[in-house]
Amino acid sequence: MVHKNCHSPPRSPSRASSLKYISLAVGLVERSLIAIVAAYLIYWPISYLISYRVFKLDIKWSATLASGVSICGVSAAIATAAAIGAPSIVPATVASIIVLFAAVELVILPFIAATFLKWAPYAAGAGWAYPLRPMARPRQAAP
Repeated sequence: MVHKNCHSPPRSPSRASSLKYISLAVGLVERSLIAIVAAYLIYWPISYLISYRVFKLDIKWSATLASGVSICGVSAAIATAAAIGAPSIVPATVASIIVLFAAVELVILPFIAATFLKWAPYAAGAGWAYPLRPMARPRQAAP
């Protein structure tokens, strides 16, 4: 019978475990880069061009609307309007539009997803959370 030494050093993580964490980190960085490219380099210019050229909105309206639609909703619209010096009516109106469309999406998207994504119920369930994205805001800690 062989006894283990009571004072043996703790075991280091296995190489497979380390590789698992590295692959997780690489996957997160990869997905983050894809989201950044999609939001800032694809959706924002398309939203801006459509609102400016098709709907003939002012430059400040177009930039504020494009940021609200493509980046993160109301908070991005307010930050963009403040950064470009837009009148206060611009972020207020864009915020109202975003919240209105989010409410409509909250009702419509789950049914559309459940109809077309029967093989992926989690993706259909995500339809409930997506419209809430523009209305989400971090809570401040109590003093």
